Amino acid sequence: MTRLDVSTQLDHPVEPPVDPADWLPEPHRPAGPDRWTVRLALGPLHHDAVVHLGPVWNDSTGVGRAIDWEILPKDRDLIPYERFIPPAHGRVLVHGDIVELRASYKPPAGRLGRLADRLLQRVARRAMRQLVRDFAAAMSRPRPKAS
Repeated sequence: MTRLDVSTQLDHPVEPPVDPADWLPEPHRPAGPDRWTVRLALGPLHHDAVVHLGPVWNDSTGVGRAIDWEILPKDRDLIPYERFIPPAHGRVLVHGDIVELRASYKPPAGRLGRLADRLLQRVARRAMRQLVRDFAAAMSRPRPKAS
């Protein structure tokens, strides 16, 4: 297993939203219960992924949700590289003005995949940095006040 942790700082502390869709970058669309399709940046490439967000939890470290995501295959790809991008599992945590994403994945393709994991880690870390920035932007969006 490879574990990667990334974080970003917000301009000001936010109260994390309850609605899981409000944690996700735009555009996103429902893909089932607690699941959404979102566009992820994989280096210079963009790819759709299915993201599952678990229920909100609150503890001494902050407010968080479990998260899983998996890249969706594209039709008509000359090289179906998404087969080499493993699903990731982790959590999104908000404390004060910091949003963290901690995730792990199992490198694909056995021993060869573990050798290639150094390159994969760089791509995965870059994608996760963008995703955590997207989460932070989503949580900072203005929302209508509850009446």
